[in-house]
Amino acid sequence: MRCYYHTASDAVAVCMYCHRGVCTECAAEVEKGIACKDRCEDEVAAVMGYTAKLGQQLAVNRTSNLGWSVWFLILGLILTIGGVALFWLDIDRGYGVGAFAAGVFLVLAGLLSLYAARRSIRDLRSD
Repeated sequence: MRCYYHTASDAVAVCMYCHRGVCTECAAEVEKGIACKDRCEDEVAAVMGYTAKLGQQLAVNRTSNLGWSVWFLILGLILTIGGVALFWLDIDRGYGVGAFAAGVFLVLAGLLSLYAARRSIRDLRSD
């Protein structure tokens, strides 16, 4: 690949904004990216800023999933215990079985969600 601006020179990188090949003379390093010197530097800086903000938002979303996991577990345990109590005390066996089944489902969903959230947070910390 040749430099877009100096066709006699080999390209050493590709601009993150316009995707043109650039030689060492035309390449400018912007944050963690490469841009066309004096042409695309502002645009690449803006893209890198958006990427950083998206990474921060992703971190917030991952930790909020942990809260939902705990909520599912608590509600599932309440429904499971309530269902068992309704069934054993012979108050209403139909509602007892339904509450127990819903509780078990929520506990399983909470455990699965907790596993996924913890793994996601661990992956985020290793990045």
